[in-house]
Amino acid sequence: MKKRIVICILLLATAAIALFACNKKTFTVTFVLGNGEKNIVWHEGDPLPDDPSRGSDVFLGWFYQSDGEQATLADLLSGLKEDVVLVAKWQPASGDEAQ
Repeated sequence: MKKRIVICILLLATAAIALFACNKKTFTVTFVLGNGEKNIVWHEGDPLPDDPSRGSDVFLGWFYQSDGEQATLADLLSGLKEDVVLVAKWQPASGDEAQ
């Protein structure tokens, strides 16, 4: 009888762990490069992409599409709360206004 109880407890614990792991929501970041290359879709836990290049233009960083604020590495590593789109911002080599 004790053996059955132990087995039932172990099965319930295993099922609870599996259920919790399956329900974990992960979010993605879409990096819009703006350099003619395909956008990058990044999932939590993946290595972060390298900074892009676009001819002689200077890459200024990643900015949230939703509000134009600059994104930081800490934003991505601290855990996302929703899917986000980040857009590359560029400074033309000629010194014109950033794009």
